[in-house]
Amino acid sequence: MTPAEPIPEPAGGAPVPATGLPGTPETIQVGGFSRLRYLLVLLAAASLAALWVLLTQGKWNGVGAFIVLPLFALAVWWLAGPPHRLRQVMLGPDGIELTRHTRVRTRIAADELAGIRREADALILTPADPAAFLTRHRELRPLRAGDQVRLPLS
Repeated sequence: MTPAEPIPEPAGGAPVPATGLPGTPETIQVGGFSRLRYLLVLLAAASLAALWVLLTQGKWNGVGAFIVLPLFALAVWWLAGPPHRLRQVMLGPDGIELTRHTRVRTRIAADELAGIRREADALILTPADPAAFLTRHRELRPLRAGDQVRLPLS
């Protein structure tokens, strides 16, 4: 393709932006982490801790622990999760929206990105201005790989 040729259009008819974002919205569900499994592990840990309190501290302290510790596990499950694990990635012509397991959403405008590339296990974002991008989106700093941001999809 020579520089004078127009950029080909996808089947939907919308032009392909230079950043590599799709012309029509696309949603990627990220696997590898289950909130139900997370809840079960937290409840099992709380039950084991309560059993230890019951066996070492006596009946009434153990009963209190069996009430309080599972409630604490439910609160942790509801309010927290792996902070940098993605649950959903929504790609569109206007940018990217990342949803984490902690229910935090990050919106990245298309003009902030110089390019985007999808590999088998990751989405590679190339910011137009890496310093400004990482200042604006501080939660993505741990995912930085040089001047790029690597979003794991597994």
